[in-house]
Amino acid sequence: MAITQSTIKQINKNYHRHSDTIHSMDFYKTPKELRVAYGVDAEAFKIYTQLPYCRTDEGQILVNEALPDWELMRDLLLALDRLPDSLLIDIYRMDKHRWAEGELDKMEGDTKDEMLRKILYRLIPEITWAHFFHKN
Repeated sequence: MAITQSTIKQINKNYHRHSDTIHSMDFYKTPKELRVAYGVDAEAFKIYTQLPYCRTDEGQILVNEALPDWELMRDLLLALDRLPDSLLIDIYRMDKHRWAEGELDKMEGDTKDEMLRKILYRLIPEITWAHFFHKN
């Protein structure tokens, strides 16, 4: 199945660029032609639509607008995107020893600040990957 002009128009209509590295779209609105062209089966697509974000082959982070808190995810990524890599790496190294094995996955009982810190800790490698991709 070939990708048609109407498919490209549909993608462009649903695709939003927020910065060079942060983009977003509703993953549920991914045209079937595109899924077929990339060989994504129904089961893989079901998993894909539940992800808060994914990496693209062009070095962007694509945020899933289908999820309820997608704007918060976009805003966190945009805030990190504006920071220099040296600062991001310093923050990551500083927080690296903050949590014992397995604590990073558990957010029950955490304060809002602690939950946000854990989320940011997980997003820093994504942003530095995107920055590195665009530098090379």
